[in-house]
Amino acid sequence: MESYLPSAPVSDAARLRNGALPGMGGVFNAVNLAGYTYAANNAMKYVDPTGRDAGDKTVYDLKEANELPASSSLVPTAGTASAGNTRGPLSQNNSALAGIANMVTTGCYFRSCQAVAETDTGQSLTVEQITAGVTALQASGAVGDDMTISDPDAVINDAFTRLGQSATTATVNWGGGGSAPDATVIVGTTPNNGTHYRYGDSGGNVAWDPYFPAIAGTTCDQVLLVYIHRRQ
Repeated sequence: MESYLPSAPVSDAARLRNGALPGMGGVFNAVNLAGYTYAANNAMKYVDPTGRDAGDKTVYDLKEANELPASSSLVPTAGTASAGNTRGPLSQNNSALAGIANMVTTGCYFRSCQAVAETDTGQSLTVEQITAGVTALQASGAVGDDMTISDPDAVINDAFTRLGQSATTATVNWGGGGSAPDATVIVGTTPNNGTHYRYGDSGGNVAWDPYFPAIAGTTCDQVLLVYIHRRQ
């Protein structure tokens, strides 16, 4: 229930979180207080794949909610990132992000998800925007204190909002309706047996390693499909 409670509006991050409470209004929407409510009690109009946040069917089609397209058989490849980091300066181990706990050790999935929005918009998140995103997403439960991610959709969508594109959203490994993905996240294993995530293009090729310099010898074991949706 704490995810539905507003925070004291003492900072930009708190005000941003309060403006995006799950269930279209958090505790200020009475239907969220009922333990057996589904899709805001309006399943003809809304869908709630996660059980936490009803969404408009024009963006999330119920029939697509758990459907992986044929392209889920994409074979991830090292692409061009093995030669180094070709993106902006804010890698997970950039000294400017050192104040975010666990970013340097386990922030690769977080920054790879944010890279989806950064690439789509052609903009880079600032240190302040990344920091505020971590704070808000940890408060909502989408990201753990150790920077592990339970809701990658929320991470990408938060980045889109901070980059001024709140009408653009994304879903990871669902919502594609059989179409090819717009981007990917490549999961691999580093030489010291650690799990490492990297941003990939629509073909499943690694396009950016969030750790700089790129970790040589990292394998490509799995591809996560990312679909971008734009509200009209």
